[in-house]
Amino acid sequence: MNSEPETLNFSVSLLEAKSDTPQLRGKANALLGKWKEAVKDLGQGQNIDFDEGVYDLQKKVQAKAAAQAEKDKAKKAKADEKEKKRQEKLRKKRAAEEAAAAGAGGFPGMGGMPGGMGGFPGMGGMPGMGGMGGMPGMGGMPGMPGMGGMPGMG
Repeated sequence: MNSEPETLNFSVSLLEAKSDTPQLRGKANALLGKWKEAVKDLGQGQNIDFDEGVYDLQKKVQAKAAAQAEKDKAKKAKADEKEKKRQEKLRKKRAAEEAAAAGAGGFPGMGGMPGGMGGFPGMGGMPGMGGMGGMPGMGGMPGMPGMGGMPGMG
C-alpha cells in the first residue's frame, strides 16, 4: 500500500498543470488519513480550478486536520510534562546522593560519626586505658598499668 501514494505523487508531478490532479491527490490523502497533506493538495487544486464538490470535502478535511493538530499538540504537551517530571525526579535523586556523599565522614555506609569514636564513659578515650578503674563492676584490677593491676598480669 505504501507504493500507491508514491505512484500517485509521481503521476501528479507529471500532470501538475492539469487542474484536477492536486485535487485527486488531496482526495487520496484524505482517504489515507493524511489530513495535513490533503488540506495542502485540496487548497492547491481549488486555487487552480474551484469545484463546489471539492470545497465541501476541503472543509471536512480542514476540520479533521485541525482536530489532529490539537490531538498532536496535547500529546506533545503530555510527553513534555512527563519528561519534565522525570528530569526533576532525577535531579532530586542526584542531589540526595551528593548530600549523602558529602555528609559521610569516617566509614562508608555509616553516615559519618560526629566527634569521632570517643570511647565508653569512664575510659577516657582509650589511650592507655587510664580510666578503666571507674567502670562499674571492674573495681580496681591489680597488675595492669593504669588499671589498678590484674592478678597474674603483673
